Amino acid sequence: MQKPNEMFNLLRACAIQFEPRLNDLVGNRKKVENLLRNSIKKTNSKLYVLPELAFSGYNFRNLDEVEETSEIINKSESCAMLKEIANQFDISIVTGINEREKNRYFNSAVAINKNGIIMVYRKLQLYAKEKEFFTPGNKPLQIFSIDNVKIGIMICFDWFFPEIPRTLALKGAHVICHPMNAVIPDGAYIGDNFHSKWNRVYIILANRIGVEGDLTFIGKSRISDPTGNVIAQANSDTEEIICANINPKLAENKKLNKYNHLINDRRTDFYFK
Repeated sequence: MQKPNEMFNLLRACAIQFEPRLNDLVGNRKKVENLLRNSIKKTNSKLYVLPELAFSGYNFRNLDEVEETSEIINKSESCAMLKEIANQFDISIVTGINEREKNRYFNSAVAINKNGIIMVYRKLQLYAKEKEFFTPGNKPLQIFSIDNVKIGIMICFDWFFPEIPRTLALKGAHVICHPMNAVIPDGAYIGDNFHSKWNRVYIILANRIGVEGDLTFIGKSRISDPTGNVIAQANSDTEEIICANINPKLAENKKLNKYNHLINDRRTDFYFK
């Protein structure tokens, strides 16, 4: 809940939808850099969200490809590039990344601001063939802040488990960043609308486009507000930057009417763990 000394301003936020190339770390870094710099000039936003596995691509054919495109977070050239941009323009960036830790690989996301990496999240719910390559996430759900606006992260298939956005909401998130590589029409899009409404949070879904092997990514990145309404949406097959103003006061209000409160009415003594 809002503390008396917290003052909220509108937060301008963007989702960047583009087409990464499988196994092309250098090319994808350059593309992301250009997209970010162009977007910053046009939108003057404070938060930018990129898709899942934005630098490596997604549809790996073998473990060698995963290894070759993985990055140790504190040595990552991708993260270093993002930190330079974040420092130059005083912005925050959330992106998916293929993380390596010793001999394990994680489908991860990092949050970066002018001070560097402020949060690393590892996808809890791996989807389909991801289980052949990645280790399930082992870090708790976390929150970071931009000017008192509290922000959480989930990655792609995490949306299918309502405990994840609910936990982030209970931790105080006003916004959930949702890097994604969606290939199933409607699924996560409908889900995020309901998660926004049920948890009274904004969700920034940043998807990708393009084809990798037998997968066609379906774009339609979107930003939904705490009532479940879509306030910005991209097309299904074009590289786009969508933006919206985030009003954290709307996400602070968990009252549905004078009788019902989204958080206080929870009957936790009857829920299974």
